[in-house]
Amino acid sequence: MKKYDEGVQACNSILDLKNQKQASDNIPPLEERCVRALVGGVLQQFHTAQEQVDEGAIDSAKRSLARVHALLNRLQSTNNPEPWLYETMAYFHEQIGGDGNQQVLDNLMKEYRALQTVAGWEKDDGEIKKICTVVSQICEIQQREGSPQALSKSKFLLNGVISKVKKSWIDASRVPNCIHGLEQLLAGLEQVLQEKKEQS
Repeated sequence: MKKYDEGVQACNSILDLKNQKQASDNIPPLEERCVRALVGGVLQQFHTAQEQVDEGAIDSAKRSLARVHALLNRLQSTNNPEPWLYETMAYFHEQIGGDGNQQVLDNLMKEYRALQTVAGWEKDDGEIKKICTVVSQICEIQQREGSPQALSKSKFLLNGVISKVKKSWIDASRVPNCIHGLEQLLAGLEQVLQEKKEQS
């Protein structure tokens, strides 16, 4: 049964227990897959209600969205939130629209900064892949915005990641493929900036 509101309530109960000093040691953290499943389920419920133009279901789904959003905010307010939380919040805002772009961008930037706190990420294929994915998403949003300022931010971001990774790999031929993807993205971006400069 798709009892998402009960799932959110259960998550909040676990967090309440963890906030009690005596109990916190024996309470496991909320699992990423559980939180992602709740978010995905509530979003699906909302989209289905919209497609069916069911006002009652839409109102109910909106209340569920608000509860999930509050849960994500609560999880983010904990000490050292995991990068996946920011990714999940970005996805949430992307799916519900509204002032989504800025909210998506803000959360992707938080995810990027959180990923960079992982020690030795520049030499870890898995971590590099995560960084490349989030940086590509950030640049896509900034390119959609299209202003010279947004494009320059993308260029700075791409240059920084590419440079850090390349400096950490002695054998340049073994640099992960996603870095080459960022280099192609950077080349295209520089061309767009050059064209804008010529047009001004």
